[in-house]
Amino acid sequence: MFLVVLIAMTAAAIGIGIEFRRPQPTQLQPHVAVWLIIWCLLLVPWGVFAALSGMAFDGGYTFSAYQFAWSVWTYPVSLIIAFIFRRKCPELVFLPIIHVVGALLS
Repeated sequence: MFLVVLIAMTAAAIGIGIEFRRPQPTQLQPHVAVWLIIWCLLLVPWGVFAALSGMAFDGGYTFSAYQFAWSVWTYPVSLIIAFIFRRKCPELVFLPIIHVVGALLS
């Protein structure tokens, strides 16, 4: 914020008109809302999987065990990213599918 004020003051001193306006948010597309609801509903069974995902290593430290644990533990992070960028980049709503597929393939 300080940097923006400094740039605006410098530009005003030089005589350059710079406006800092926030872009208007775009309307949320219906398919984005539907997918976000689906991903949020998958958070309910995620709690069980996250609590039990440590048992994936009972069979040894294999690639499949690491893949399952990584997919389960990072699912909420991808959901948060999809939610934050739902209006700016609606294609990111499909980001959580990486974790679902990764957990299913392991």
